[in-house]
Amino acid sequence: MRYPPIAIVVSTFNGQKYIEEQILSLLQQDYPNISIIVRDDGSADKTVDLLSKIQKANPNIRLIFGKNIGVIASFNELLSLATVQHDYIFLCDQDDFWHPEKVSISWSHMLDAEKTHGRNAPILIHSDLEVVNESLKIISSSFWRFQKLNGHNAARLNRLLLQNVVTGATIMVNKALVEKSLPFPPEAIMHDWWLALNACLFGKVVTIERPLVSYRQHGANTIGAHGAGMTGLFVKLADLDSVRSRLAATIAQAETLRKMNASVLSPEDLNTIDSYGSLLKGHRLKRLALWLNNRFFKTGLMRNCGLLLILLIGVEIGKATRQNSN
Repeated sequence: MRYPPIAIVVSTFNGQKYIEEQILSLLQQDYPNISIIVRDDGSADKTVDLLSKIQKANPNIRLIFGKNIGVIASFNELLSLATVQHDYIFLCDQDDFWHPEKVSISWSHMLDAEKTHGRNAPILIHSDLEVVNESLKIISSSFWRFQKLNGHNAARLNRLLLQNVVTGATIMVNKALVEKSLPFPPEAIMHDWWLALNACLFGKVVTIERPLVSYRQHGANTIGAHGAGMTGLFVKLADLDSVRSRLAATIAQAETLRKMNASVLSPEDLNTIDSYGSLLKGHRLKRLALWLNNRFFKTGLMRNCGLLLILLIGVEIGKATRQNSN
């Protein structure tokens, strides 16, 4: 069997506590042809020293030391660099731990997807994760169950516009998707979400229900795992303006996606994106009708209850809040 070269791209920032353990899990993959490209985003701790030590013993690791530009821009640079010599790329965080079969299983799914859709189709592979504590002790065997998420919603545009269910640390992409998605625009909320949207619209999203990454939870997580339920709903309802702002950010992301691809989008996808862009406009009954007719639903009753409140009263509450502060 032929094993084409695969790149794993890692963006680090002050990751000294877990980076050695993470890189070790990459080096222990059972896929035989892997290169690792690490870009440090201006760490002020010992991350760079640790990476340099690891590289001396592992020549297939390439290190790039840059100024602090943020995680999205850092992955933009990494993906651009990786596609020069690689047709397949994995995204990796600095503090998780990969299961040894992660690359080979994802590669198998990529092969199947390209056989069906062609190598020129933008393809994204993603999987479930197990949630672990700082010592890698399991908190939950499924991140999706823990968060009450449906990983298959990554292939449904009306769901993905509203809620990202693709975790960057699980992603494998092909070169066609990278070329379609870069550069990440300022409106992209996160790089993994933008990649998923482009794969959903122009290619294929493949969901692996098996956890292939141990998703470490600790105090410094950029985006962590938090159980979904009534408590989370009450917290959100206490700050409806913030929830409405986040919804507005997803709309801005969708509108940018439309602007960049209007000439090649199908009429059905154009209608879905246009309808989503109108969710915060007009009379509340119009907003409610758009929501229901297009099934712009999140996963879980509690999340949709919060969204319903925003659509019915969120605009008015936002106005009232601003008036009271003047």
